Amino acid sequence: MKILNVFVLFAVAVAMTFMTACGTADVSNAKMGSSDLDSASYSFGVLVANRFFPKEFYDELNVELLARGIKDARDSSTVIDADAANDIVMRYNKTLQEKQYQPNIDEGEAFLEANKSAAGVKVTPSGLQYKVITEGDGSVQPTATGKVKCNYKGKFVNGDVFDQGEATEFSLTQVIAAWTEGIQMMSPGAKYEFYVPYELGYGERGFQSIEPFKTLIFEVELLEVLPEEAAE
Repeated sequence: MKILNVFVLFAVAVAMTFMTACGTADVSNAKMGSSDLDSASYSFGVLVANRFFPKEFYDELNVELLARGIKDARDSSTVIDADAANDIVMRYNKTLQEKQYQPNIDEGEAFLEANKSAAGVKVTPSGLQYKVITEGDGSVQPTATGKVKCNYKGKFVNGDVFDQGEATEFSLTQVIAAWTEGIQMMSPGAKYEFYVPYELGYGERGFQSIEPFKTLIFEVELLEVLPEEAAE
């Protein structure tokens, strides 16, 4: 299911305001071709609906209240202000998104619940799970704003690899929360495996091939803690 966002609603409102600007006649009596304006108005509605409202969304959208909201906004007689409307739409979008990606949420919760009892796995207060594969030399640990060089491999809980890199340099301010937290526990030479709840990963939006609400697994080897000026 596609998610209707605030910008889409704004675009639809603009379009429908244009269509209703000349009155509030009963649409059931409107006729294509009765005038250029009527034909354009109806055609504009078809284009807006096809572009912004996928068919699977029609059953859930109360078009009468949508039309009323547009008319009230045009007449400056809305029962809520724009900020409240934005909050409501954002909450509803989140509900739709969670419904769409509930299998990802269920998969992640089941995996993490079972994994937390696996041999060698520890859990931090944030919910990050990790296992030490190899301890480091203990010489130095990066800070939350530090820069590091790492080898890494990212997997889904089914074992499929979605990303990997070697001798990659980055700041811990530029990565997901799980890495910022977890890599600070490491020293050069350490290799850890992190089991990342979606809240500490790519969250409700996802990233590239990573769907929203995905629990992830990362194997990270810390090669070096870099001086700040050494990393790009």
